[in-house]
Amino acid sequence: MATTTLVSVEEYLATDYEPDADYVDGEIEERTLPKKKHSRIQVALAAKWAGRPDVAVYTELRVQITPTLFRVPDVLLIERSRDTDEEIVTRPPWLCIEIRSDEDRISRVLERIEDYFAMGVPHCWILDPYERVAYICRPGARFDLVREGSLKIENPPIELRLAEIFAPLDAR
Repeated sequence: MATTTLVSVEEYLATDYEPDADYVDGEIEERTLPKKKHSRIQVALAAKWAGRPDVAVYTELRVQITPTLFRVPDVLLIERSRDTDEEIVTRPPWLCIEIRSDEDRISRVLERIEDYFAMGVPHCWILDPYERVAYICRPGARFDLVREGSLKIENPPIELRLAEIFAPLDAR
């Protein structure tokens, strides 16, 4: 019978994982290793929103959902007026984006999304570079499949055209 070694929050916060890992009630949950498609999208999103005066963009930054639950979204946006100097995000980001890896089960990704909603994150997207589709997520594990066009959020306005998201995948 396998046993699980529990890790304290303090130990988790003091440890560097490569790639960074989630922390769920004392257990370390490894995230799938990013591959080129994943990385190219992450870089494109960070570059697209870097320098905007109304939002701050971060990649793979720890978000504390509850005292014993930490997630690491692939990309997150925080309204500039709500951004702090804290090293760990403790207030709900404005948008969390998960980029599906080829090994990710959609049920696991949706579990992460539901955690963001429980924290109060108002907007969550899933980008799937393998199927070249996106999902606009809603609380209760509901989501809208987007095959073409754009993902949009108002106030502050964010628009992301699918063609723009997936174009870097064709670059060498």
